[in-house]
Amino acid sequence: MARHRPSRRQQQKKKLKRKENELKKRISQSMSDSKLWGPTRNCKDLQRKLAGVQAKKKKT
Repeated sequence: MARHRPSRRQQQKKKLKRKENELKKRISQSMSDSKLWGPTRNCKDLQRKLAGVQAKKKKT
């Protein structure tokens, strides 16, 4: 028997979680790249994005 399709809210939650993990990965990557020069603009942008995603996650 097929499992029922998860609700929109559950899908949203999953999507946000995936997005958050991806951003975290990219941040840590750019952090290790920027150890030589200090935090880059790219890193700051990623952190801002991550903050947005986490705020959205709290809402759902």
